[in-house]
Amino acid sequence: MTSFLTEAAGAATDVFMGLFGYNRENFRNDRSQRLLMEMQLQEMKLEQVGLWRDDVRDLMKLTPRKMEIYLLVIALELNATATALCKARVPPGTPAWLSSCHTMAVCSALMYLTLALWFGLHAFVSAQAYKVRILTQVVRLPVPSWRAIEASRTYCSSFEKMKRSQMLRVPIVEGSQESHAQKAAAAAVDAGADRGGDRLGGDAREAVSADPWGLERSGRLIPELQPGVNSTHVERQQHIWHIREAARFYQTYDAFCRVSMSAGTSSLASFFAFFCLSYVLTENAAPVAAWAGMLAFTSIGVILLGNDLKLHRRQFIQALILLVSAPVLCSVVTFVSSKNYGNPGHWEWLMPIALFMKGAWYVYYVYLFKVREMQTGAVLPFAFRNVLYVDAFGWAKHTMNFLQRTTSRATILNSIPIIVSNRRRRQTEREERAVLQRVATTPVAGDQEAPPVLVQ
Repeated sequence: MTSFLTEAAGAATDVFMGLFGYNRENFRNDRSQRLLMEMQLQEMKLEQVGLWRDDVRDLMKLTPRKMEIYLLVIALELNATATALCKARVPPGTPAWLSSCHTMAVCSALMYLTLALWFGLHAFVSAQAYKVRILTQVVRLPVPSWRAIEASRTYCSSFEKMKRSQMLRVPIVEGSQESHAQKAAAAAVDAGADRGGDRLGGDAREAVSADPWGLERSGRLIPELQPGVNSTHVERQQHIWHIREAARFYQTYDAFCRVSMSAGTSSLASFFAFFCLSYVLTENAAPVAAWAGMLAFTSIGVILLGNDLKLHRRQFIQALILLVSAPVLCSVVTFVSSKNYGNPGHWEWLMPIALFMKGAWYVYYVYLFKVREMQTGAVLPFAFRNVLYVDAFGWAKHTMNFLQRTTSRATILNSIPIIVSNRRRRQTEREERAVLQRVATTPVAGDQEAPPVLVQ
């Protein structure tokens, strides 16, 4: 009898040690795989955030690169305008009304090009400043801290803290380790719901643990690893929202730099059209050459009008009449005046109409801009939408509700003050303190601290 009990105790001890060693070996193997996964996860997160930082550079580099080209063209046209204003003197005997058209066109070109220069400089500097701000304060590389690195390491003594059912689990008979971990997670969620409400959402039971031992949280809330993060849901990324939010501070200047450059070029072409009349027709008495030059430079304004603005047929015809009528009427009166030795007769009454049509053209040109406020808050001339190229994600929605659906409230509270006014920043800070105080005073399911590496 004694030998039987001895053999039974030895067999039970062998079974006990076999189950204990089997489960401990599985634990050690799972922990080593977890360490490799953590290292690979950090590399993937660094690579993904590196792509996001490249997105910030590429999207916010669009405006400075455009401004470099615009400012070069604007500088060349300003040089030509200043030269014309100083040296392109009208010959003696030029009628006063023709000199008025001549001067009004060159001064308009100078005004528009100066505005374009100022708008372009502001857009260039502002885009660079906000790019630096986003790269240094919002989209940062997720370099792991010492606490995260330490949490990714597991000591063998941690196996002793497992439940008996996990340390001595009989393979196949008692189910998998995952089933034991899910039971413990469900009990923790139920206890948390009884104490303070289920704040983890409907997927809490599946999101509490992601390993067979119940030591890791699920990583599916990590923004760098979301499905479609680099394909179908690019416009929903938080860094895209910040880029578009910052762009409202310089997109308006970018757009109106392009508009002012177009208006300045059109006014400069009008100046050369009037200069052909005042110099070639009055001084050289060459009506054919003067009319050809006038039509050539006027057609430049017509081409700019048709290519830059998206207009209805009726609007284009009205703008065309206002643009062409002034140089054509001036051409007729100047031809009659030069033919009659400086006396246009009753034809001179056409000049007030020509000057009025020129002024009406500038007023109607501004009316055609169709200035609207976009979702991002930028004020843009809608009629120039085909040539602005200011927002690569202009087709996507941009609202605060849209951001709240894609990120957590805590992330919004930490990121919004970067690009808002001081008044709004103080209001947001008060809201943030209230949220943190409410969270700190609310009981949480479980008192132990969770591993920080996979928690977002």
